[in-house]
Amino acid sequence: MATLSLNVGDTFPSFDEFVCKLNAFQSEIFTQFIIKVGEKLPADDALFAMFKYSKVRYVCKQGNRVHKPKSSLATRQKQRSFKVGCPVMLNVRLNRPKGESPFLKITKMKLGHQNHQVCKEVFQLYPEQRRLVTDETDRYVLSSRTMKTSERRDILEKRHKTPVLTQDIYNMQRKTLMTKDGGLSDEQRCEALIKDVITMVGLEK
Repeated sequence: MATLSLNVGDTFPSFDEFVCKLNAFQSEIFTQFIIKVGEKLPADDALFAMFKYSKVRYVCKQGNRVHKPKSSLATRQKQRSFKVGCPVMLNVRLNRPKGESPFLKITKMKLGHQNHQVCKEVFQLYPEQRRLVTDETDRYVLSSRTMKTSERRDILEKRHKTPVLTQDIYNMQRKTLMTKDGGLSDEQRCEALIKDVITMVGLEK
């Protein structure tokens, strides 16, 4: 059996370092962990900035069972959920040993997925793995008026080496527009656009 990069008993000098290791571990075993329960430290705690939590339980993104609502078949078919009752989980707890530096420790970990497929292709399609950090080149591609959506997708997939969905492109275009407009809301941008049109056609007094 291959040695895993995270194991019960592993310790970390900060929450950020643990998250860094967890991200690598997720890619290693094709598992998207999410926080199910987390007990945050008080804001005035001396360790808050470094550890944030006193304990956290992570579960597989497909781990919480969702009860099917009593509705029509058509409505149920439109619903989409990753939750299928997978038991994979991981617990970490803050330790404060007297006379020693504090640390986070993995206290429990259960692997072995159930009820869903586990592979690189599925892992890369989780929304958390499709959140791309865009740069100037990406923004040019997203704002181009001559490129087709399929062409944008091909370029972005090659640049970021990860699958990109059409919805991802629409989301990134919307964020790019918000940044360009100084973070305005949709309503504010619409008002600005209407004012521009009124000015252009000479209706503004």
